[in-house]
Amino acid sequence: MSSKVTLEVELHCMCLLVPDEKNGAVHVLMPCTHHGSQGNQHIAVMRYRGPNGWKYDRRLEGWALALGDPHAKKGADTSLTAPPTAAGKRKDGLIDGTVVELSRRGGMDPRVPRRLLEQPDPSVVSRITFHEGELAEAKSQDSRWIFDGQSVSIANQVTWRMQIHPDQMVWTRLDPRRRQRPLASLGNITPARAKAGSTLTLRVQVYHVTPQTLPRKYRRGVEEGLPDFSRSVLTPPEIRSHFRMFYGLVGLNDPRQQVLPMLPRHPSEDREVDPEDPDVGAPGWACLTSQANVE
Repeated sequence: MSSKVTLEVELHCMCLLVPDEKNGAVHVLMPCTHHGSQGNQHIAVMRYRGPNGWKYDRRLEGWALALGDPHAKKGADTSLTAPPTAAGKRKDGLIDGTVVELSRRGGMDPRVPRRLLEQPDPSVVSRITFHEGELAEAKSQDSRWIFDGQSVSIANQVTWRMQIHPDQMVWTRLDPRRRQRPLASLGNITPARAKAGSTLTLRVQVYHVTPQTLPRKYRRGVEEGLPDFSRSVLTPPEIRSHFRMFYGLVGLNDPRQQVLPMLPRHPSEDREVDPEDPDVGAPGWACLTSQANVE
């Protein structure tokens, strides 16, 4: 593959998107969770379909990935606004979601230090930088969270889409102990079926999730250390606990309760409830995404 292809990167769960207008890029930070309790610890995994048709899982901890041309004239779309779905609700049961912003909340404006976007730091286990492209989709489960006094469908899955030459992929070690790159080349990905004359489309999934919630369906070529089961959902208290860890990346270690997501007891009620209440909401949810500005 020498000409440009379409690359779609699905980002699942605990990913902080950081628009960088100065450099025309969007960064994705996956916060370190190793200091948390065992139930809060996350793993970062890249999943793709290899040339043999198998789906491979590769650990991303200790790596930074840059995609696209850093000198591109247009650069990445830093608005982080995905176009709405015509039907509103998707075939997969998800609805249009919002990547909620941590900055400019309640008179405070916490921001991500620029060094987290450029240098290794123990607070970030993995980082992805998009130099081109745009946010194509933002998906949310069919529920609305109370966040900073507003009812919001917070996205737990977003898709970044870009046109890219297969050689425009650069890995950087954040941890010198890492040896093998998670993906040697975009050419190692089996393209999705495309109509005649259309651009080839490559798809990659990135998960930053607890080990027990990593989807397990139709998997092959799994690295050692990953469990062979999946619970797939979390409780509201777990969601709040995980979301709190985003604020460590903006220097706010004790955020107000209002800027942690809650669920109403019933869809018809807009009052906030005790997040420890076992009867709150639906059977379970996936971890959420967010965004924050850079210093």
